[in-house]
Amino acid sequence: MSVLRRLAGLWRLTGLRVHTGSGGYHFYFTSRQPLRSKLLARGDGWEVELYGTGKNLVLPPSVHPDTGREYKWSTEPPWDALEMGVEFPLPDEALLA
Repeated sequence: MSVLRRLAGLWRLTGLRVHTGSGGYHFYFTSRQPLRSKLLARGDGWEVELYGTGKNLVLPPSVHPDTGREYKWSTEPPWDALEMGVEFPLPDEALLA
């Protein structure tokens, strides 16, 4: 199974999804090890980039500087589960892509 197909399957399951102010999406995973940022795939008008250690993210309710639209949670995050230490692990094969 391709890395992107595996990630797509996990994205449907994770509660950590954000609709960005530019009209895109951010999906959040956890990792127990530091990792470098890397571009996993790029197409016509889209890309999948893994943001690694030290990279800054934008979270709701931030406002996009160009569009003026808010970043919004696609689904309410499972805050209770996160506080209890439940993780949304990044698939190992994504680190090898």
